[in-house]
Formats: sequence, C-alpha cells, structure tokens
Amino acid sequence: MPAATSKVADCEKAYAQFEAEMDTVLDQFISAAESSAEFQQSIEKVEEQIAAAKKLLSSKSDLELNETIVIAERTEAELAAAERLAQGAALADTQEDWGGEIEHAKGALERMASTVRKMKIASEESEPLEVRSSMMAFRREEKAFSQRLLKLKTALTSKKHHTFGRLKNAKKRVQMIKSEVGKAFEGLSRKRLRRKTAESKQVITEFMRKDGNGRIFIDAKHLTMISGRRVERVPLTQSFRFALEELAPVSGLFSRLGRNGTVLIGAFEKSDRGPVIRIGERSVVGDSIVYRERKYLVEN
Repeated sequence: MPAATSKVADCEKAYAQFEAEMDTVLDQFISAAESSAEFQQSIEKVEEQIAAAKKLLSSKSDLELNETIVIAERTEAELAAAERLAQGAALADTQEDWGGEIEHAKGALERMASTVRKMKIASEESEPLEVRSSMMAFRREEKAFSQRLLKLKTALTSKKHHTFGRLKNAKKRVQMIKSEVGKAFEGLSRKRLRRKTAESKQVITEFMRKDGNGRIFIDAKHLTMISGRRVERVPLTQSFRFALEELAPVSGLFSRLGRNGTVLIGAFEKSDRGPVIRIGERSVVGDSIVYRERKYLVEN
C-alpha cells in the first residue's frame, strides 16, 4: 500500500472512532439530562422528610423517636435514589455550557471529515503535497476535537455543581438526626435507670474505697475489679455503663469494645481528694498493641 494511501486509511479509521465516541457522549448527555425533573422531585421529598423528622426529635416518647428513625432510614433510601439522578440535574442546569462544547466538537468533527475527503482525492490524483497539507490540517482538528471531547467527558462525571452540595448537606442533616435520636433514647434510658445507675455507681465506688488500690478490666460483656484477693465481676449492663460514664467519661470507648480485640483496662488508687481512676483503651493495630490512658478523680 502506498504511503499516501496508508495515511488516508489511518485518518479514516481515526475519524470513524471519534465519530462513534461523539455519538456515545451525546447519548449520555441526553439520557442524563432527562432525569433532572425526577431529581428535583426526589430531593424535595428528602427535605420534607428531614423537616418532619426534626419536629419529632424533641419528643419524650419512644414511639415518636422510633418514628424518627423510620423517617431517617426512609430518607436515606430516597437520598440514594436522588444521588443516581444528581448528575443529570447538574447537566440540565449547565446545558448552555456543555451545549456550546458539543457544537465546537461537532464542528471539529465535520472539518476532519472534510479534510479526509480532500486527502483521499489528493491521494487518488497523486498529489503528495496536498496529502501532506491535509494530513497536517487533520492533526490540528484531531487535537482540537480531543480537547473538546475530554471536557465533555469530564462534565459527565464532575461533582462541582451546587446540586451535589445540596445532596451532601441533606446527607449530613440525616446523620445528625440519627445521632440526635440516639442521644434522645440514651437520655430517656438514663432517666428510667437513674436508681439502678446510682446503685451500680455505689457498687463501684465502695469497692474502690474499701482497699483503695486495685485494677479494672472492661470487655464487651463484663466489668471486673480486682484488689488483692477480692474480685468483683458484674455484667456490663446499661446501668453500669452509665455509672462508669459518671465516674470517668469513657462513653466514646464503649462502642469499640470487642472490635480488634479492644478492651478497657486501668487501675484505681487512693488520693487525698478521693479515689483516682486511670483507665485507657487497649487495641490491636496491625502487629502492635496500642494503649491510650487517661486519669479521672472520683470526688468524695
């Protein structure tokens, strides 16, 4: 195959590939942009559900707090649906921007097609200079088209539009609601268990004050206190958890008990102001055992 003929064939092949890519990108834009209205409906529903859940947050009723959780979970499902439609909403809102890019890309594609036709005629008429000139023109248009196509493909995946900020904000609000529900349930539990918590606290402080020095071990199921030969081992019920939190604010550690071999260990000792608790989290990180300790005073 003569060199000129080979160059023409290469350009024809490249053009056919660019044309197919352009058709695919156009279909993706059209398909995505059609979901804009559906996204607006979905995100508005999400925001309505968030507002309804917030109204129930101040409730002192288990029933209404449970309803808040149900709404939050339903909202999360709706958010997942909205997320799938968000790109289309962003594209519909920026249609003028990417519409212009598409027209520029189409123009470059048309010029490439025209250049290939000229190159083919010049090759058939054995005009190497014309073939070379057309080849250079094709490469210029190829570069311009590739840049436009890259911008369009980037627009199809970009998360910079305010639509995604709206989604992110809604997700954050749902998580806050779920967190507040957890705190509300804990508050109700504390009130109901106030007497039992006081009794549990007394069990712990009396053990500490009797001998004054000892060790503490807490796993996912039990609280164990050791002093000399005396051992007190009790189930880690909610009342004992609340009692421990009043003595030493370790509530953030309870959720990790049992994971990665995590336990709480420490000791208690006498001081002029009352027993002092030293307690920390021991966990396995890779091949190492990590221990982080804090000190708390149990007031007389």
